[in-house]
Amino acid sequence: MADHPSQSLEREFLEFAPDAVIGVDERGEIKLVNSRTQAVFGYSREELIGERVEMLVPESVRSSHVAHRDRYFEAPRTRPMGAGLDLYARRKDGTEFPCEISLSTVATDNGMMALAAIRDITDRRRDRDELRRAVRRLQAATDVAIAIGGETDLERVLEAIVERGRALVDARALIILLREGEDLVVAATAAVAGGLDPQVGELRIPAQESSDQVLLGRFTGADLGAKESGRALIAPLLFRGDPLGVVVALDRMGEPGRFDVEDQRMLEAFAASAATGVATARSMAEERLQNTIDAAEQERSRWARELHDETLQALAVLRMRLSSALREESAEALEKTGQAAVEQIDDEIVKLRRLITELRPASLDTIGLEAALQALAEQHQQDAGIAVDCDFELPHEDEARPTPVLETAVYRLVQEALNNVSKHSMAGGADLTVRAARGAIEIEVRDNGVGFEPSLVREGFGLVGMRERAALLGGTLDVESTRGAGTRVRAEIPLFTREDDEEAG
Repeated sequence: MADHPSQSLEREFLEFAPDAVIGVDERGEIKLVNSRTQAVFGYSREELIGERVEMLVPESVRSSHVAHRDRYFEAPRTRPMGAGLDLYARRKDGTEFPCEISLSTVATDNGMMALAAIRDITDRRRDRDELRRAVRRLQAATDVAIAIGGETDLERVLEAIVERGRALVDARALIILLREGEDLVVAATAAVAGGLDPQVGELRIPAQESSDQVLLGRFTGADLGAKESGRALIAPLLFRGDPLGVVVALDRMGEPGRFDVEDQRMLEAFAASAATGVATARSMAEERLQNTIDAAEQERSRWARELHDETLQALAVLRMRLSSALREESAEALEKTGQAAVEQIDDEIVKLRRLITELRPASLDTIGLEAALQALAEQHQQDAGIAVDCDFELPHEDEARPTPVLETAVYRLVQEALNNVSKHSMAGGADLTVRAARGAIEIEVRDNGVGFEPSLVREGFGLVGMRERAALLGGTLDVESTRGAGTRVRAEIPLFTREDDEEAG
């Protein structure tokens, strides 16, 4: 008996459907397949008709599939199969592939038949997984960029990089080597407890001998041939094409215990972002060093000018006067000139002492920072007639005192600020506040002078040197001034005590 026209039309639709379509009766026997099924599963139509549908199901889930099939026939309806689950089907050659399955039912002369439309989503799954991996790599690069974005100290940058990098690829240890001249030198390490020989930090490897296998072998103690290649990863630290060094990851901690291609890509993405942080920190360190050198050179030039313009010229004049007096052979003239020479020598000694004191005031070592600042304020009051009101809150115990470098910096900042008050402000008085609070030293010099417009002065009044001095110690300096309303200079520098210095040493 011929098919009803509608049934023939349905079969035509099924035959040319883009998905594999399989019809199964209530006993699980395959009754219908379309031509797409052979392309998807590798079975011919004759090989499938009359067989149980479980032959197309992975062996690991066949037993549970029978129960699911029975329950579906108890309440059949059109729906996706295994919603929210990753479904797999089995080909003739035994391989498995991810798939999507949609279920529907149709009534036949022999009872209900379930129709399963099966779509191979291998390409889609691969694209999705690759997208997820790309997002993870981007996130890894972003995370390290955020972590070190505001940091300019190379040591802290490297510390953040190794800790995050080790966690990222779940490695036993992560090592950063940076180029120093013609060598690669271990700059930072991070490892699980006991996971790395402490002597690794002393390694220095000639760059020309640092192929990947040779370099990795130095850390693993093994010949990293094909059998050992999963034990370690290496990624270059490149910044604008300049090789800064390498990152090495050793021994993946998780299962299966071997690094894979994705781990390598993750580390490379991470290293690319980390290299920017390393290059930036190095650049900042070089800039600070250059500024320090420039400041020192300017200081030496000022010394040379003062010695030449004052002390040396005064001594030259003195020599001429004494020579003239000696030629006159007059005791009275020689005595008079000698007395004047003694007075002039005393004046020059005072000037030289003041100049030498500016290197590092001896009072900082003998009487401490607070007393030295008080003496500095009194000196300005005496020389410039400016009343300086002092407010100090500084530790007096030796171990709690700031380090000598920090004390000198504080003294210099106050000295420069008071010099500006004396020379430029036309003020009658000033307030000096220096206190240790909340792990920092706070400095403020406020005057009641004529003020100025900071945006117009910019680099004047020694502000560049003051800002650089504060920045070198991790601090900040701000200047507020308005014409006719005085000036306020405020600095804040992290407090590092002599006890901290001993512990760090």
